[in-house]
Amino acid sequence: MRGIIRKSIQLQALAVTLFAAASASAETGASQLLVVSSTIRAHGGVMADEGLDRECDRLFGDGDGPLHNAERRATRLVLAEAGPAYIDIVHTGSGWAEPTEIDFRGIELVATTKDDEGDPIAVIAIDERLGFCEPGEYDARIDDALGPSSRVVAILKDLVLVEHKNSLRWLRRTGARGKPVFKMSWQSSFSIPADSVTPAAPARRAITRSRRRR
Repeated sequence: MRGIIRKSIQLQALAVTLFAAASASAETGASQLLVVSSTIRAHGGVMADEGLDRECDRLFGDGDGPLHNAERRATRLVLAEAGPAYIDIVHTGSGWAEPTEIDFRGIELVATTKDDEGDPIAVIAIDERLGFCEPGEYDARIDDALGPSSRVVAILKDLVLVEHKNSLRWLRRTGARGKPVFKMSWQSSFSIPADSVTPAAPARRAITRSRRRR
């Protein structure tokens, strides 16, 4: 499971209060219990709407989507590395300029971290404004989608670098201070062949992406 629904104390208190009100009146108990259920659904709580996507594949993509995104990224991005003064981006992609900020409705970057193997993870919070995914926190990885037109190309400390259509954009962790500074460098995608002897690389294992709920 990709994310986790973090049920708030406020929601639990609201449910208890409404349930107590329903129990106090036998004549209107049934209708008030319906209000309890509907209220919890509306806030993504215990009885969440069954029509919402619990894995949020509609946002992050599934199937061969990450593989296609990885192939595209490999032909465009050479390096994305955060230094003490700026973020260094080396690219081959035509049309890429200095990244600009992007604002996703109903999506918030709350943290960046790493998994047990050291691969970067962006913790994305989704609220009810998105409309088609169950609200909560989800793990996003490099080459995941962020909607139909955006792809995660790098995850750095407190920042996610996104290719939106054919341009670079950035999403900053909520509460992070300052505006990121970028140094853009272009590198040719062509190379001059040379005779050399290189040991064969070991075959790579297929990677299964975890969709565990956090």
